[in-house]
Amino acid sequence: MTKDDAQSYLDSLSKLSDDDIDLAKAAVALSARAYPERHLQRYLVHIEKLYACVAKRYKELLEAGAEDDLDTKIAALKHVIHDELGYDGDRESYDSLDNCNMLQVIDRRKGLPVAISILYIAAAQAQGWQAEGLNFPAHFMIRLSEGAERRILDPFDHVKVLGAPDLRGLVKKFLGENAELSADYYNPVSRRDVLVRLQNNLKLRLIEMEAYDDALSVVQQMRHVVPDEPRFFLDEGVLLARLDQRQAAIKALEAYLASGLSPQERFEIEAFLMELRTTLH
Repeated sequence: MTKDDAQSYLDSLSKLSDDDIDLAKAAVALSARAYPERHLQRYLVHIEKLYACVAKRYKELLEAGAEDDLDTKIAALKHVIHDELGYDGDRESYDSLDNCNMLQVIDRRKGLPVAISILYIAAAQAQGWQAEGLNFPAHFMIRLSEGAERRILDPFDHVKVLGAPDLRGLVKKFLGENAELSADYYNPVSRRDVLVRLQNNLKLRLIEMEAYDDALSVVQQMRHVVPDEPRFFLDEGVLLARLDQRQAAIKALEAYLASGLSPQERFEIEAFLMELRTTLH
């Protein structure tokens, strides 16, 4: 895959059904912008080899007498991705841009929860197993299912299998001692939502660095993933305003205003637009 191939793949994403998106390969394509000099084929070969190794390990476990169940599937994923290849969460430099970029995640074998989880979800889905990200607040995790049986995993934390007490502890850690588990936290997220979550982490880090041009490029890339998401107009408008491209910012914010907002948000956007229009004169 060349840089042009990566862009072509991103251009085609909007036309793909969610089930046809390979999360790991899409994340590689999204990462190509930051490293135009790199040959992407070696990363795609690595991903394909990872999928094949999980299939091989699963077969070996079954032949050794393991049950054909979720625990054996998890064991195969963990053996290949964590134990053999060394992928784990980056706790020492959590806020690094490298942790959001799949090329760097593959090279360093470290990343954010969502970045590491992408490899597990994609590898499981490549075997035909049911795997998905969860709508859990502040910390990304995944669920594997088979019939009525389910397991929730934290790939960032050594692929720990989480029970209700663990999940309750995480909610309190991230949301405060008075927070409790909600049924909404168990809702699955689409593959597109997983990619957007990865890119949002990158966007926020770039904004903190005041790298507004790069953050704007990330938002524009996200349109390839979810072309009809109106929130991207707001992101574009704010970033364009910070780059002093006021006319373009006004156009983006007007598009966001037309998307249907709450009265409070409409008031805030209209006030921002008035301020931008005033500075044009």
